[in-house]
Amino acid sequence: MCGVKPVVNRRVIDPPLVIQVIVDEPDFYCENEEWRFLCHLSLVLEDGSDANFFRHHDGHVLSNMLGDTVANAMALKDPLDHRVNLFSVFSNISIRIGGTYRLCCQMIDYKTGEIKRTYTTPFQIYNNQSFPGTDDASELTLSFISQGVRIRQKPTFSKKNSKKEP
Repeated sequence: MCGVKPVVNRRVIDPPLVIQVIVDEPDFYCENEEWRFLCHLSLVLEDGSDANFFRHHDGHVLSNMLGDTVANAMALKDPLDHRVNLFSVFSNISIRIGGTYRLCCQMIDYKTGEIKRTYTTPFQIYNNQSFPGTDDASELTLSFISQGVRIRQKPTFSKKNSKKEP
């Protein structure tokens, strides 16, 4: 999302961020361990410096990242290997100010107390004038939607809905 006006024109990160939780424990069974893992996101610039807040021209400090920045792990069937794996899905993250960013992902394991951190590759947030639009949903996204995960997807238009040419 780009903009700080009261009426918000959302620019949701697309495709949604999906983090697979890989646990190196013998006899680990995903469906019994969902409660253990919680992932938190924070926004950073390419160099790793904090980008979560900015000062508006009126002097107020505003959050640059909006949406659900915390997600529990969910046991979902992976369409690539057809096994149940743990995933944290972030389908409602928006950024106000255009630029190049990374997301810092901190995974907390409540059973062991460990916190693991990783960063996404850099990605671009566009302003309203240069926004290229969203991509079609991936096979992974469609699979998660069919399993009940709430993920926004690009509306599809049929020939009935399109304008007829004169």
